[in-house]
Amino acid sequence: MDENTIFQPQPNIGREGRQPEVLVNNPIMPPPANELPSSPPPSPIFKILKIILGIGILLAVIFLILNFVLPKVFKKSITTTTLVYWGLWEDSPQVQPVISDFEQSHPGIKISYSKQDIKDYRDRLITRTNNGNGPDIFRFHNSWVPMLTDFLLPLPNSVIANEEFTKNYYPVAKEDLTRNGAIYGIPLQMDTLNLYINKDLFASSGLKPPTTWIEFGNHARQLTVKDENNNIKTAGAAMGTYSNITHAPDIMSMLFAQNGVDLKNISANSKNAADALNFYSSFALPTANVWDDTLDSSIKMFASGSLAMYFGYSWDFFTIKSMNPNLSFDIVSVPTLPGQSATTASYWVEGVSSKSPHQKEALLFIKYLAQKKYRKNYLR
Repeated sequence: MDENTIFQPQPNIGREGRQPEVLVNNPIMPPPANELPSSPPPSPIFKILKIILGIGILLAVIFLILNFVLPKVFKKSITTTTLVYWGLWEDSPQVQPVISDFEQSHPGIKISYSKQDIKDYRDRLITRTNNGNGPDIFRFHNSWVPMLTDFLLPLPNSVIANEEFTKNYYPVAKEDLTRNGAIYGIPLQMDTLNLYINKDLFASSGLKPPTTWIEFGNHARQLTVKDENNNIKTAGAAMGTYSNITHAPDIMSMLFAQNGVDLKNISANSKNAADALNFYSSFALPTANVWDDTLDSSIKMFASGSLAMYFGYSWDFFTIKSMNPNLSFDIVSVPTLPGQSATTASYWVEGVSSKSPHQKEALLFIKYLAQKKYRKNYLR
């Protein structure tokens, strides 16, 4: 062997003396890259699904950020205004449907309703308002406007315009509640002075309800019963005094109005005013009196069955019935002078306190009451 060939690679000779075959397509080894099979192009539906999935993931992330991350980073407080509302006749369950409807449409405002006792109500209202802890919204009588001028907030046109007020309410309401062109409250109801008569006393005397003041005077004296000491046991009518007659100022105002007296300028009709006062007081003058100042209040006397004729408003019906559920009585129109049919209007009004720190919100509630006319739905 050539010595120059000692380090030359020797052929791989197999056991049988021959070179083994080379397996080109060895299943263990991957084929060359240029021999890999080509992948089919993605389906359009697959692309759409990927886009939808991506959008869904994005929306989910945004939802989590808005509802869980940002509220913790930026703690936003929701301000709620609570209005104190003073009423008189309705219990909370009667008023609550109105309040709930308002609160639903005004989510930032809550109404705290409080039924007040009518006893000393006006004085309590004035005192609490002066002390800074009065109501934002309150009930008041139409005759109280001059006494509450400093506490009543004028209603802007956004609550109720003068034209709308004139259209929706009686002229007396505009006369009572308007000062210098501004309206100071929304009437809840309109009531007039009426004559209550005891049906049993009238039936036993064979009398019918009086329609004129002459009939009224005759009936009152005929229905009056006195004892041997001239003390009144059954009064024909509650007229002539002041302190023990319910609604005495209203009765006198009614007589003035029927007799042509201008209540805003009584001195201009002084004779007519004097005639009306003399007529009123004549029912308590001895010896033909039908009433005196020793008797109980007129509403209590009527409820007990010891008064034949009583002047009152519609809400007195409930008071009388609560005192004596078995009393039989009728309600008729007040007597009149020839050619006159005037009586006295009495009604309750909703107003806003000028001292309220939440006037804007309180005015929204007053506007809601006026527009929805809830006074017809939950008031007597």
